[in-house]
Amino acid sequence: MPESRSTAPLALDLRGAALLAAGLLLLVVPLTLGASAGWPPALLGMLAAAGVVLALFARSQRAAERRGELPVVPPSVLRTRVVRDGLVMTLLFFTGYGAFLYEFSALAQGALGADAWGTVVLLLGFGGAFVATALATPAIERRTGRWTMTGAAVAQAAVLGGLALVVGSGHSGAAAALQPLLMALGAAQALMYGPVLRTVLSRTPTWAAGVAGGLFTTLQQLGLGLGVAVLGGLFQAVAAHAVVTGAAGLPRGFVVAVVVQAGLALAFAALAARIARER
Repeated sequence: MPESRSTAPLALDLRGAALLAAGLLLLVVPLTLGASAGWPPALLGMLAAAGVVLALFARSQRAAERRGELPVVPPSVLRTRVVRDGLVMTLLFFTGYGAFLYEFSALAQGALGADAWGTVVLLLGFGGAFVATALATPAIERRTGRWTMTGAAVAQAAVLGGLALVVGSGHSGAAAALQPLLMALGAAQALMYGPVLRTVLSRTPTWAAGVAGGLFTTLQQLGLGLGVAVLGGLFQAVAAHAVVTGAAGLPRGFVVAVVVQAGLALAFAALAARIARER
């Protein structure tokens, strides 16, 4: 690309970036460490501080936009419902995605008898189906149209329910029985991921396209962290309680966690259906 300069360069919103980074750090750290540490006062204080800092961040963004500046998260962009819904869908998707990979890895190594490399092998079908379906997404969308994300999210919820049934059954051949479901899950997630990214970027004003891309990446990373912290914490808490009561710990925790993740997929489907109706 030839070197060029904007005729109206924009200053970086350093104050907004600092407040957002501090608020997310104060939120994610206690959610990650709280359950294992027994929720000491310091971590509870960090959660309270996160609310204050994020409120200050929202206020600073409104003020910056009123001054004619470009904030980190422009409120005017978030007032576009399709963009707002797409960003919420991004958070829902990656929260479930991050949590599932963590939970399945723990289940495979703790209950299915796999080591670290064995866990990777178990997930090869999942990853392969994701890549293959992602490459075929344009052709699939020509047939399924605007309802692609909705159908894929409903399919993901159904597959997660199937995984819960197989793992909850305690069948000795569970690892082999999981492979078709893992491949179906990878395919469904590929049909959710690509279209939601395009939804966010295609409905964003041109002047804010870079901001929207940054928001997508931020929510992607936040979702991955929250998935492991919150749903992974739920998984471990249920597993620990099940061990105390004499039940199979990790399978029980996995079942409860993926049922919650199925609920996230259905919430994604509802938002995707609303976007489809507005096209």
